[in-house]
Amino acid sequence: MHERRLTTIGLSWDLTFSCKLVTALMIGLLFSLNSFALDVDSKLTLRILKTSISKKTILINRGLEDGLVVGDHAKFFLTDGVVARGLVIKASPSRSVWSLYRVIRIEEIRDQKVVNLKISTPVKVTADPTKSLNSSPIIAGREVMVERSDGQIDLKIDGNSNADKEEMKTLYGREVVSHKTYADGTMELDKTWDIILSMGTQSLAVSDPNAVDSTTEATQGSILMGIGLEKYFPKLELDFARKFSFLMFMNKSSFAVEAVDLSVTGTSMDFGIGSYYHFLNYPYAVNKFIMFVGGAMGLGSDTLESQTSVVSTSLSGTANFFSAAGGVKYLKSSGLGFRLMAEFVQRGITFKAESSSVVNITQTEKGLRFLAGLSYRW
Repeated sequence: MHERRLTTIGLSWDLTFSCKLVTALMIGLLFSLNSFALDVDSKLTLRILKTSISKKTILINRGLEDGLVVGDHAKFFLTDGVVARGLVIKASPSRSVWSLYRVIRIEEIRDQKVVNLKISTPVKVTADPTKSLNSSPIIAGREVMVERSDGQIDLKIDGNSNADKEEMKTLYGREVVSHKTYADGTMELDKTWDIILSMGTQSLAVSDPNAVDSTTEATQGSILMGIGLEKYFPKLELDFARKFSFLMFMNKSSFAVEAVDLSVTGTSMDFGIGSYYHFLNYPYAVNKFIMFVGGAMGLGSDTLESQTSVVSTSLSGTANFFSAAGGVKYLKSSGLGFRLMAEFVQRGITFKAESSSVVNITQTEKGLRFLAGLSYRW
């Protein structure tokens, strides 16, 4: 009996000692992880694994094992400058979730982007509410952080919510409905199409390339109207490539000449594609002037009708053209924009003769166009 009691006491002591040992080891592990926290100005290279709709919450592939702890502040930067500042709001051994309270170059905040991180001191928050960065993280949309059984963190994003409107109200002091821009003055990157309506005038020198006598050249002025679609690529990897856009358009121009016993009318319809390169500002910057240059090419059709008191003539033909242009755009946060553009264009036209006994007529048009347009970003 005495030996059995001693055995029971011994087992009880062993269990108590084991529990205390495990507890001590866990406390030591947690202490060691926190004691490994990075110093100010420490740097890491990382990959952004997931971004929220608002770009204000990101998941990266660095965590406690790399010295990051909840409450750390850092700058995210590339070789050409800082892109954002943020705060760790959740961390696991190999991943961490950050709330970005200042985004400088939102186009760089995207999935699978490799950036650098530099631990920094917290940003001082002013007492002036009109200049405050807001001490609590602003998260747009429903963003759910889920810790899996293996200790990893998933950032699940489930659409938009009223938090988007609250974020815009905080940033702009008013409610913004249906359209999102960001604190750095950038249009929402999911809106990558412009629909464009344009109108202008052109003055073209018309000549017959086969004519011997140069006096056959004349100047033709006409009104031009057009519609087009322009596509932007803000999520491409290369910064240079993100400054280009692709354009599809249709232009129609017409002219009329009246003289004694003579009436001449003509119409042209062009279908083309082109590309613009933007500078001074990115093509998705809002409330800023955006300069652009580019070119286009395409095919078209022409009709020409002349009438006198004696005879009337009607010709139809095909055309090809190329152009070089430059101009300026301006985009509002609502998505509305306007543009002014000057364009040099050259067209080659072949009119098909009505009779097989008559040679086809060819002519060249070249000159300047001046266009004004309205656009909507969607």
